[in-house]
Amino acid sequence: MPKIVAILQARCASTRLPNKVMTPILGQSILLHQLQRMSQSKWLEQILIATTTLPSDDELTHLLTANHYSVFRGESANVLKRYLDASEFLGLQSDDIVVRITGDCPLITGEVIDECIEAFMSQSCEYLANCNEPIYPDGFDVEVFFVHCLVSANAHADKDYQKEHVTPYIKEHCHAVALAKTPLCSHYRLTLDESDDLTLIHMIYEHFHQTHFDLHEIIAYLQQHPKLLEINAHIQRNQGSNQD
Repeated sequence: MPKIVAILQARCASTRLPNKVMTPILGQSILLHQLQRMSQSKWLEQILIATTTLPSDDELTHLLTANHYSVFRGESANVLKRYLDASEFLGLQSDDIVVRITGDCPLITGEVIDECIEAFMSQSCEYLANCNEPIYPDGFDVEVFFVHCLVSANAHADKDYQKEHVTPYIKEHCHAVALAKTPLCSHYRLTLDESDDLTLIHMIYEHFHQTHFDLHEIIAYLQQHPKLLEINAHIQRNQGSNQD
């Protein structure tokens, strides 16, 4: 049985909303909420946060280690190399499975992660995602792939966008499939990239006043209060291209 691990990329020097992952909500960093939500996955054996060696990520590293999370520090611009080095840090083998999550998905749920893992394992593919053909709101993006795809991508990717965004080479050269499911409110924007995103996400957390609530509860709340969706509706999906 292959190991199944999540590697979550996060950093503090994001251009549009610096230090977004450190933003406090309900008494703790928004990234800690995300990690606790991810920890509800039934399939993930481990979660590793892959950040950078830049001094700007020293405080983030301290926060994570103080809360007993595993951290790997690597390349800043070449996130593909950061992922490969992180997989080697974990001692992963060629046929082990990496679940890629980004730090701009503070509402991601273990249930959504598990759905993608189970779909991946049930098919003869090397890469599966729920976001290239969007199934859920922006901010619930999950990519699943074999470690050998990372190895190949790192060896052969020669374009900046392939190195910065981790999976383009994999999608272009490996057997990639999309999660087969009817979209559910995929036009909603629940990612964290700009200040208006943070305003909406903060209001959602404040409404539930806890860390754990599921996607259907979020959707029900937003359908009851549709004006909230106007807060960040002007921002285009994937404008940040899934950066840290």
